[in-house]
Amino acid sequence: MSARVGRSFILFFLFTSGLVAAGLAACEPAPSEPPPQTPKSGTRPPDRTEVTMEVSTALPPGEAAPPSSSAPSSSATAEPPPSASDPSEDPMIGGAQPDAALERAVAPVRPRLRACYKKALAAEPGVAGSATFDATIGKDGRAASARFVKRDGLSEDMVGCLLAVVKAMTFEPSKKSQIVTLSFGAPPPVADAGPAR
Repeated sequence: MSARVGRSFILFFLFTSGLVAAGLAACEPAPSEPPPQTPKSGTRPPDRTEVTMEVSTALPPGEAAPPSSSAPSSSATAEPPPSASDPSEDPMIGGAQPDAALERAVAPVRPRLRACYKKALAAEPGVAGSATFDATIGKDGRAASARFVKRDGLSEDMVGCLLAVVKAMTFEPSKKSQIVTLSFGAPPPVADAGPAR
């Protein structure tokens, strides 16, 4: 009986030793690859694969551009300038002047010229033409007086409004008088006299 107990004890000992050995083996970490090291700066290492892509707008050789990809016409996308739809909004209302000194005299009164023209357009849509005035210049450069010289296509009311504007102008004091021609809208059509004989 003691031999049996002894064998049982040995078997028990071997069995428990095997279980303990197996348990210890299970607790130990399996050998693996070392963990990747990150740089000390805290930034991520660059990817190993980099893709560079260039986009070209050129068509392949021999291929024509489709009609829908052509650039839209400027009339479809851009609004017409204000002077095309409303001639009174022309930034050079009164017309460009022949010299810089006269342009400097006309520039400050352009808003008043615009007001005269808008009033004339309200009375007669599409009115266009020009008027010429002779201004007498005082010692301080202001118009001492002004008189109407001629008109072409403009009403008497508009000429009267323009005369008041010319009288408010300031010119270079070195001159004694100044001829001022103001034009508005498209020039009136010139009658065709026919072929010269």
